[in-house]
Amino acid sequence: MGRGYVKRGMTEHPEASVARRAGLAPRLAGVATLVAVALGVNTGPLSAQQAPALTPDGVEEAPQPVIEAFTIESAALGEDRRIRVTLPESHERTNRGYPLVVVLDGESLHDPVVRAARALVTAGHMPEAVMVGIENTDRVRDFSPPGLAVSGNDGTGRADLFSDFLELELRPALEATFRASGPVVIVGHSAGALFAHYAAARRPALFGNVVSLDAPMHLGGGALAAELLEGGREGRLRIVSLEARFGWPSELWTRFTASAPARWQLYRASMDGETHQSIVWPGAYDGLRQLFAEYSPTTSTAESAATRLAHFDASQPFGPTAPPPEFLLRQAVQDLVEARELEGAQEALGRLRNAYGDSAEATRLQAAIERADPDDLEGPPIEVLRETPMASADEAREAFGRWEGYTQQEGSSSRTPLVITIREEGDGAGGEIAAGGAPARAIEYLAVDGSQVHVGNMNGMRPRGMLMYEGKISGDVFEGSFLLRGVVFRLPDGSPLPTVHFRLERFER
Repeated sequence: MGRGYVKRGMTEHPEASVARRAGLAPRLAGVATLVAVALGVNTGPLSAQQAPALTPDGVEEAPQPVIEAFTIESAALGEDRRIRVTLPESHERTNRGYPLVVVLDGESLHDPVVRAARALVTAGHMPEAVMVGIENTDRVRDFSPPGLAVSGNDGTGRADLFSDFLELELRPALEATFRASGPVVIVGHSAGALFAHYAAARRPALFGNVVSLDAPMHLGGGALAAELLEGGREGRLRIVSLEARFGWPSELWTRFTASAPARWQLYRASMDGETHQSIVWPGAYDGLRQLFAEYSPTTSTAESAATRLAHFDASQPFGPTAPPPEFLLRQAVQDLVEARELEGAQEALGRLRNAYGDSAEATRLQAAIERADPDDLEGPPIEVLRETPMASADEAREAFGRWEGYTQQEGSSSRTPLVITIREEGDGAGGEIAAGGAPARAIEYLAVDGSQVHVGNMNGMRPRGMLMYEGKISGDVFEGSFLLRGVVFRLPDGSPLPTVHFRLERFER
């Protein structure tokens, strides 16, 4: 088969419908009255005059994904086929390749799958991808494997020809036109999901990544399970099956997973409360997230973005066309700047630009690197603080006790409650800190030098630093300064954090 030739067609811009405004204010005033009653704002009689009016002020719409329509001449299918293409937001700013997500039943599924993917990309749960929806001419004919009766098909389906179309015509055309050169994911629903399994069984090296929504896998006595085991054994299949009405019979899935190679990634779940029709949107979101589970880096604030980036690089789960999430690269630059590791920050920024192109954010980060003074970090960087051993029980013994008091910003009369407990734990010292009435959190840094005590824990947010209470113990009074250590952080206007003092008294020893 030869390459397909792509002909550009019309450009579609999906638009949200605009609310009709005639008579809207009186109706919304009535709604406001009902809401007030539901919330118990006023238990007495309410009139429309008592409730504030809501005045229409236009409709705000989120940016919509741009969907372009094309026609491709298919020798394999003997007909022209119409496809819908949505490109990654960074596509025009880069020259790299991207994974390809093929959405079957494109006329109805492309839009919800694209929206699910955009949310996942923003959260860092999947890489940017070229999204392609294939519109149908005869879906049952194209999706039916030979010899398998699907939705009344007589067993003469042309799933093999449709697979030829995907492999030998559509994919090369998309690679040449849109750099869709990464792994291929097929998202299918119902008969389309059945075809996705068949394609994975017959051509696992190319179509081994499947998001299956309510596939009728019981058809043919579960014959597709045997084909998957036979055809895909040398590959590495990733199959996510989400089910509402159909899906895999439980006994068949149990036998299948027991016989599958350990390197395969197989996931099956029932989506309670969904129907065969309604499963599409939640299934697309959960299915793509599960399929790309290896890609998504941990979001724990206990690890720096630079550390998480190193973990990502060590695994490289989907190859060079799936670089680290954009937010992770941005955070790595920020973390390294704040820790005054400027050489590493510049390297991370270079990776950000190579993967996602130049942007206003990249320009801002470059300015932050150039503005940073490597000598204005007081004390060791955050990673050194986190790796410093805790004081021993003997070193910290004079600081043992339950200390209660407050923190107070300089120039303010307001006080925030503070409780620090320091005690012997195993062979060393430990304890917890409870500030502002929040739940207590474990002490992560403890150093004692005579009457000087330094006690702190990670702030659990960005900027990622150590909240440190540094002061002197005099009898049963512990007082000093409350600081953010390990990083350099400035307020939006460029000024340093305000000076905060603390004072504690020992109530228990």
